[in-house]
Amino acid sequence: MIRLKFHPLSSASWTIFWRKYFKHRPFHHESRGQRVLAIIVLLLRSPFYLAERLIYDRRISLQAIDQGPIFVIGHWRSGTTHLHNILSQDDQFSYLSFSNMIMPHDLLLGRLLPVIPWIMKRALPKTRGIDRLPLSPSLPQEEELTLGMLSGESYYNCYFHPGSWDEYFSEAIPDASRSHGSPGMRESYLKLLRKLSYLNHGKRLIFKNPASTSRITMLKELFPNAKFIHIRRNPYAVYASSRARLPRMVSAFSLNDAPELDYDAITLRSYRELMTSYFDQRKGIPEADLLETSYEELISDPEKVIRQIYSKFGLERSATTIENHSRYLEAQTSYQKNTHLLTHSQIQEIESQWGFALKEWDYGYPEGLEIVD
Repeated sequence: MIRLKFHPLSSASWTIFWRKYFKHRPFHHESRGQRVLAIIVLLLRSPFYLAERLIYDRRISLQAIDQGPIFVIGHWRSGTTHLHNILSQDDQFSYLSFSNMIMPHDLLLGRLLPVIPWIMKRALPKTRGIDRLPLSPSLPQEEELTLGMLSGESYYNCYFHPGSWDEYFSEAIPDASRSHGSPGMRESYLKLLRKLSYLNHGKRLIFKNPASTSRITMLKELFPNAKFIHIRRNPYAVYASSRARLPRMVSAFSLNDAPELDYDAITLRSYRELMTSYFDQRKGIPEADLLETSYEELISDPEKVIRQIYSKFGLERSATTIENHSRYLEAQTSYQKNTHLLTHSQIQEIESQWGFALKEWDYGYPEGLEIVD
C-alpha cells in the first residue's frame, strides 16, 4: 500500500483537525510529511471554507431532496464498489466523486478552480492499493471519509489512529441501541446530501458506504424516501479479502505507531457487529425499500441483477443507460482479482463467529479459495 501524499485530514475543518492532532500525539516519523502538508493545505483552503459558508450555507439549508437517495450497503469487500460503479453509469443519478469526497467544506467554490482536478490527478495513485480498481477525481467514491471531515466521526479514524481502534470502531458502527445516529453524524449526512443535491440540480443521489450498513435506521429517518441495496458475499471470501486489506490501510493512513493489532480478531469483530446490526435494523425498513442481492449473482449474471434493481424501485432504464452498463461491464472482463489464503484455524473462527450469516444465506466454503496449514 502506498502512503498518500495528502492525508485525508487535510480536508477536515480546523476544529476537527486540531482536536484529533492534540488528542493523538505523539505521531510517528513516517507521517511527518503528511502532517506538515495537511497544515499548509488547510491554511490555503481556510478562506474558501469561510467564503463557501457565507455564500452558500443558507441556500444549502433550504435545498430539498425530492427524490429518495439510493444507498448501496454491505460489508467491505462484498462487491459494494463494483455495484456502485455499475449503477453510476446511469445519467439520471448523481454521486459523490473523489474530488467531491475530499472537498466537503469547499466543494462548491473549489469546483470553480480548474487547478484543483489537475493537482488531484497528479497526487493520486493509479489504483486504490487494496485492489486494482482505478482512482480518478471524477470516479464515484464512498462518503465515509467525507463524513469524518464534516463531523469527526468515521470508520477511517481506526486507520488514522490505530491505537484507538476499539473506540473509533464502536463510534462508527452503531449497535441497535444507537441506531438513530449521533447528532453530528445526522447533521453531516443532511449537509452532504443537500450540498450534492444543490450541486447536481436535484438529480437523484446514489451512494455506497459499507459503514452505513449499520446506519439504515438513521438514514431512513433522515430521508424517508430512501432506498437500500444490500449486497452480500460468501463470508469465507469476505474474511480472506478483509483480513488482507487491514494492514495495508493502516500502513497508508496511520499517523501514530500502530500497536500489535490482532487483525484476525478485528476482521471477525467487524463482520459480526456490522451484520448483526444490519439484521436487526432491516426489520424496520419497508420491504419495498430494500433489495438484497449477492456478489456471486452480480458476477454471474449482472444484467439480471441490474434489471431486478430497476424493477424493484420503479426506475426507468433508457437505451443509453443499457449501453453504458454493457460498456462498463465489458471493460471489467479483464479485471484481475486478488488471490487470498485461509488457514484451518481461521476457518474454524469464521464458522464459530459468523455462523449466523452462513446459515442465513446458506453459504459453504467456496471453490478456489485455498487453505494453508
